[in-house]
Amino acid sequence: MIRFKSIMIKKLTYKLLTLIAALAIAPAAKAAMIAATDFDAALPNPRTSDTLGVDMLTNIVWTGEDLVNVSPGNSASYAVLDGDAGSTTRGFHAGTWGNQGFAPDVNVQNYADWAATFTFDLLNSYTGTLSGVSFDYQGLTNSGGLQGSGRLIDMNVTVNGTAFGGTLTTSDVLGAGSLSFTGSEALTSGTNTIKISTDFYANTAGWNLGIDNLQFDGTLTAIPESSTSVILIGGLGFLLLLRRGS
Repeated sequence: MIRFKSIMIKKLTYKLLTLIAALAIAPAAKAAMIAATDFDAALPNPRTSDTLGVDMLTNIVWTGEDLVNVSPGNSASYAVLDGDAGSTTRGFHAGTWGNQGFAPDVNVQNYADWAATFTFDLLNSYTGTLSGVSFDYQGLTNSGGLQGSGRLIDMNVTVNGTAFGGTLTTSDVLGAGSLSFTGSEALTSGTNTIKISTDFYANTAGWNLGIDNLQFDGTLTAIPESSTSVILIGGLGFLLLLRRGS
């Protein structure tokens, strides 16, 4: 009888441990594209170049591998950081490139810097880590045309107010290219804010700067539900009672 009871306890223990392990081990978080946009559908379209007070694009369409748990903001605005305060804000560049990107009508070398703000919410009790922010950039003339020669400007990214990925400088080859900021910054359940800004580089010729194909990379992790914790604690308590009883 004692042996039979011992065997049953072992079987129950094995089953309970298997159940507890299944509940305790959440799906492994994997690096993925959290969200990306090409701004093509953003409004107004055509953009409103030289229209004072227009500092926001709406109807931004995002793609991503897990948009069920991520809700990016469908609008994004920019602010002029310094200089040229009398022209704040000057709208967005129109033209072929401006209408498909995020291109503030601000001369970043002669007059002022700009900072663009993007937000996204983590839903369904998720947290995560941001590992990358990347985008293409294009130099533009004051009228929104493509810049025919290279220019330089420093660019920075902050995540929830914390500097991310250091300072990167655009290439002076034809004023176009891409930048990729990498790091590791915690994302919170709720609203997260990412800012992309320009920063005066040197006394080079003036130019305007637009970005396109913006992408956020990282990992998302589900927060265990309270009911799962109760089951784990209850199962462990039951195992202790069985062991004492044996």
